[in-house]
Amino acid sequence: MPDDHQLLERFRFGDETAFQELIEKYYRQVQTFSRQMGLASSALVHVMNEAFLEAYRNGSSWTGKTFRTRLFQKVHTLVIDQLSTHEKTEQQYDQKEIGAWFQTAQGTFTSEKASFLLHDLHDFSIEQTGEILHIDNEETKQAREKFLAQLSKHGRKTEEAQARWKETFAALPDEVTPQEIWSYIQKARKQRRIKIAQFIAVGGTLSILSLGIFLLISPSVLIPDEKGPEPAPMEMEETEEGINS
Repeated sequence: MPDDHQLLERFRFGDETAFQELIEKYYRQVQTFSRQMGLASSALVHVMNEAFLEAYRNGSSWTGKTFRTRLFQKVHTLVIDQLSTHEKTEQQYDQKEIGAWFQTAQGTFTSEKASFLLHDLHDFSIEQTGEILHIDNEETKQAREKFLAQLSKHGRKTEEAQARWKETFAALPDEVTPQEIWSYIQKARKQRRIKIAQFIAVGGTLSILSLGIFLLISPSVLIPDEKGPEPAPMEMEETEEGINS
């Protein structure tokens, strides 16, 4: 598969299939990270659709080096928003599928868990992880160390945690396909074009009405009343006194 730079260059020049290839390349990573953060099926599809829609709308301004980081930045924001909006018990992925072992990894709403997932499981650098989480490098390191200490407290080694989290979540079935994500983007584009057309139509109508009102009230274009000719100014009559004098 071509690298992100090549795909984005093709996309900038109007090749829509290039963005479909980007969806194909990253949809499972996005899906896995969202699940690992604790997002349930009810919200997972929404997060994936909205994340790639955002990437589609802004991808032409992103570079090949930043595309994946910015995509995950949007995903993380959407995930936290969903987790904060609903009860934690409603958002947690089905424990029967992922196993009770992951109950030791608490802190769904914290950056500690996200820093571990992004750096240790999804191969982002500390700098990239901090950028995704909107924290500096030192805070990112501290957050990751806190999570590792939590795992250690429950008798989980770092290597074991990395392997178990990758294998278990990678084995789960897809909630949404790349084709469904692309269809969502196309539908959103169509709705946006309709709204823009309606806005232009309303704007045009208002402009015509404004012009009509202006023509009606402007003194410079009022039609004068039909009146008879103005009487000529009366000449001063010379009085006999004036003549005699």
